[in-house]
Amino acid sequence: MESPSKGEQVAKTEFAAPRSSAPSLLSSLLSAPRTGLGAGMNMVMSLPGAFGQGPGILYSGATNAMNVTCEMIKTRIPNLPFGSDWTGSDHEEDSLSLDLDENHFAAPEAGLLKCEEDLIKMIEFTKDEIMNKFDNLEERRTLVSKLIELRLQLQELKEKKEERVTSIVVKEHKFESISPMKLKKGRVFCEACSGLVWIYLQSWYRCIGCGYVVHGRCTESVRRVCAAFRIKESKSLITKICPEKGLHNQIYACVECGTVLSRNYKASEPRLCDYTGLYFCPTCHWNKKSIIPARVIHNWDFKPRPVSNGSYQYLRIMEKVAVINMDDLNHKIFGLVEELDRLKELRQIILAAKEYLIACETAANQRILSVLKHRSHFIETSASYSLADLIDLESGVLLPFIENIVGKFEKHIEVDCKPFLRNC
Repeated sequence: MESPSKGEQVAKTEFAAPRSSAPSLLSSLLSAPRTGLGAGMNMVMSLPGAFGQGPGILYSGATNAMNVTCEMIKTRIPNLPFGSDWTGSDHEEDSLSLDLDENHFAAPEAGLLKCEEDLIKMIEFTKDEIMNKFDNLEERRTLVSKLIELRLQLQELKEKKEERVTSIVVKEHKFESISPMKLKKGRVFCEACSGLVWIYLQSWYRCIGCGYVVHGRCTESVRRVCAAFRIKESKSLITKICPEKGLHNQIYACVECGTVLSRNYKASEPRLCDYTGLYFCPTCHWNKKSIIPARVIHNWDFKPRPVSNGSYQYLRIMEKVAVINMDDLNHKIFGLVEELDRLKELRQIILAAKEYLIACETAANQRILSVLKHRSHFIETSASYSLADLIDLESGVLLPFIENIVGKFEKHIEVDCKPFLRNC
């Protein structure tokens, strides 16, 4: 069969006969987004009730549908014989089936390119032809197989395009593709759409700063600024316990994405963040729990409470940043928490010992002060604490560690450095 000219193609497209009416199930089948091999099989499996007055007119059931899909896969050739200016066919009625011969999906000639725009045009044209061929079941069957093939090719093209991108920046997030082998066990979810990430089948990214995970296709839907960037701009914690303002101050919408909140629907129920006092939708608030700094400062309460995804990431990064000044925020708590009062005394001893250890050449060579490199604020001031300091103190880990270090400092000053002290 000779290929139609471009002018003939345009003419036929413009003066094509109107579509015949078709069952609504078929319309929804053709318009619904389908990706991957599983989606293609689902499309074929749903055809028996769509193309006739009952199941079995076109196919005899799931077995025949599976055979059609398998046959389509066996004959699959990925290249399409048309360029970006392809618009359709203008042959007689039999040519409306897109030249349904064995060579339709043969490799293209040199100079012809396969692009996403071509595939989208071909998919739309094929869907129109399926609707027009309502009385010809055999041709419709072949067209549906072609449509599935086109959708699979389009999905492959999109995935290859996404795979070429190894790093992107969105809302100050520095997204990088992560090897699945580096992940711990467990499921991974996209924070933009809350959907499951198929780590071996889909392209996806994770922010190296805050850990935000997103599908490759969802990167344009990211609304939250990176928590690591916010901390870089300003290191601070909310020190008022759950400063709730109410839904009316948020105009009954999620403070992050703007989704309208309603208590009548689970998908849009308002969820309170115990750290910020603001309300979020279920997509932005997964009920993750975190220790709230304000409750620790004022009540010595370490019970984890639900926070939004953004607050969870922010608190996780801020956990080791020493920005809590207990003398200014709640100096009376030292009289109520014995371990905290003892820690303050030990920190004052460390500051006094630092003067000797800096002047001592032996201590400098042995780098005695480096034992506190992970809590460097302990040798700078006795007033500032990080949330991690208070958590470790409550768990009973920090106090014995600091007492042991103070013992080493005192031993060095009183025993190892006596000749040096006499010379002073």
